[in-house]
Amino acid sequence: MGFSNPTTWPLRDFGSVRWEELKAKEFDWFLQQARVKKDAPLSMLRQFREVLPRMKHVESNNRLDCNLLVAVTLVGHMRHFIVHAGGFVHDKPKFAHEIVSKLGYSGSGMSKHLDFIEQTLLVKKSDGAIYLLNIPAPDSNAYVRTHYDILDELVRYLLAYAHQLYLSLGGKAIDKFDELPPREGSTEQPFLPDDTKPSVG
Repeated sequence: MGFSNPTTWPLRDFGSVRWEELKAKEFDWFLQQARVKKDAPLSMLRQFREVLPRMKHVESNNRLDCNLLVAVTLVGHMRHFIVHAGGFVHDKPKFAHEIVSKLGYSGSGMSKHLDFIEQTLLVKKSDGAIYLLNIPAPDSNAYVRTHYDILDELVRYLLAYAHQLYLSLGGKAIDKFDELPPREGSTEQPFLPDDTKPSVG
């Protein structure tokens, strides 16, 4: 977004450079500035909300029935603990409270987001290890053992946010299978379910 329209991003994020100098910068230069942006990724998410009003609406009004800003921030904090703390969250309530308060929520406005994190972040009671895969389902028993992966859910949140950001930037929503373009360099037609394939003859 800063590459195609630099005025949507604070000039201070580009370092010691003037507005008129940005026109000559290549995409890789902007990518590097994004990598060193202060307080990223939360500062980026806030900037998206600032310049793309639609994002404020879809964060809490979406098919996943969750606050996407909270969900994406949760994923980011989980990644941080997995990489830098061995994958352990020893104080889950404190972990959740820090996320929600960092997003600017307080008082009664925190409760539903704290509940969401409580339900989404699964940790081992004995040592606080984060669960991502092969989690026993509530209806699992000694005869029928079923499992689910919370990782699938976390990826779904990230993809949903990325898709909404794409649409907010002017991307086109694909409503029909036949609108999917063929892969680059391929002569194959997009896959169509049987009931949407065009009739022959």
